Amino acid sequence: MSSVNQRGLKILEPFGFTRTYTTQASAREPSPPDVCFRRNPSSPGKIAFLRSSAALNIAKDGPTDISTWRMGEAGAEPEMSAPLVTAIIPAFNANRTIDETLTSVRGQTYRNIEIIVVDDGSTDDTALRVEAHARTDSRVRLIRQENAGVAAARNRAIAESNGDFISPIDADDLWMPTKIEKQIASMLARGRKCGLVYTWQAILDEQGRVISTRNKPMEEGYVLTYMMIGNFIGGGSPTLMRKRAIMEAGGYDPSLRARGAQGCEDFKLYLKISEHYDVAIVKEFLTGYRCMPDRMSNDLLQMQRSHDLVTDYAEAAHPRYAKLARDSRMYCRGSNLKKAVQLKSFRLLADLLIDLIAHHPLYIIKLLFKMPRRASRRIILRIKNCRESGIASPFLPQLNKASAVNLNMLGSARLDVCDLVSTK
Repeated sequence: MSSVNQRGLKILEPFGFTRTYTTQASAREPSPPDVCFRRNPSSPGKIAFLRSSAALNIAKDGPTDISTWRMGEAGAEPEMSAPLVTAIIPAFNANRTIDETLTSVRGQTYRNIEIIVVDDGSTDDTALRVEAHARTDSRVRLIRQENAGVAAARNRAIAESNGDFISPIDADDLWMPTKIEKQIASMLARGRKCGLVYTWQAILDEQGRVISTRNKPMEEGYVLTYMMIGNFIGGGSPTLMRKRAIMEAGGYDPSLRARGAQGCEDFKLYLKISEHYDVAIVKEFLTGYRCMPDRMSNDLLQMQRSHDLVTDYAEAAHPRYAKLARDSRMYCRGSNLKKAVQLKSFRLLADLLIDLIAHHPLYIIKLLFKMPRRASRRIILRIKNCRESGIASPFLPQLNKASAVNLNMLGSARLDVCDLVSTK
């Protein structure tokens, strides 16, 4: 039996909350470096990554001797039971964000990881920036290839990986320090029937400011029917998957790019994994999804084609859930129309409407009937909220001012990655 000790932990959580409690730590677990979130004193509305020299020193040594990072009493016998996790990062012209992404991956409290970056034919200095990280961290490895798309890049990284667990992250996204630690604990607790663990993800702007934390999916266990409706996980960066489950599913599908429908490769993989494995969730915002103007998901027509091909596969593979797949296609189109309106891109809106009329004319009639009812419901809700808050009219300037204040409070939270400082 492994020795157990008591540790008093002072946790600095996102948005400035502090919690101190005592935990039991097993001798076989790696001790986390001094990595936490805190409020930035110079800017009270911001959150910053802080890392001590311990984080950098661990990163330099690499994951070869996991017993060095065990928690427990001095002289306790180490147990080499922490599985190797491979973080895979496909990168194409990502010089603006790759440093922050790699820093967040290298700063994970779970130390037994390898980091594989696949430079997918970049024409900027992405590879040079990755090589700079590799010189100071033996866990970072760079692979170069001709441009072949995100699916081929991820598959190449998986083929080169040594870990039993794979955790992808896009080259512009961020991880909280405890993401992998909490996901691997959840995975191991559920046993071999669990093939995927995901986290909630916060939406960030280009500068890394948190602009939304609304999406909190709760689906777990056998989730095939939920996955038929849509990709509730939300992207490629929040997941930790068994390598065996990925291989059984055939990996990421590169044929979507060949058919001009790149974008939903992760959705299709999750769908295939959920056919045979359970899915678990860590109900914390441990992933940051950065909204960049050149993100693949901003090409709504391409994403719609990709989504259609994935739901076509789902409908053919599971005919008993065919209605769910059809509803998923309609939901995707409605969501894209809403995004086009928010982006104020009337040309894109026209293209989406033309596609909708050509393929699903009945949905237009259904939408026209629903719009007045939804609009009236929103107006009634606004009037009710205004009466409760003491505002006479929902269209008074005070309401707009109050809404702006709330929005600024949310937007002021920022996810900054500080440089690693090596001090003894």
